[in-house]
Order: sequence, then structure tokens, then C-alpha cells
Amino acid sequence: MDRPDQLRRKRLTRTALVFAAVLALGAVVLGLGDVVRAALDPPQQVQPYDPLVRW
Repeated sequence: MDRPDQLRRKRLTRTALVFAAVLALGAVVLGLGDVVRAALDPPQQVQPYDPLVRW
């Protein structure tokens, strides 16, 4: 049988690991969202280079 302080430490460790996993998962989802959005966006039109500045 575990002592109360050991149980508390195990619970704290498990909570910290779950929290870190959720943060990592959120970061991956946000990163993948950017990648998917960039892949689905149509390419931008390239403007030709104009050496003379138009006023």
C-alpha cells in the first residue's frame, strides 16, 4: 500500500504529464492547421518587378 505522500507525488506527476501532453497536442494541431491552410490556399499572384516607382 502506498503512503499518502507517494500517492500525492504520483498524482502530481500524472497530472503534469497529461498537461504537457495536451499542450503538445495543441501545438501540433495548430501547426498542422497552418500547414493544411497553406496547402489549400491558391498561390499568390506574383507582381512583376518594376524598377521605376510610380507616384
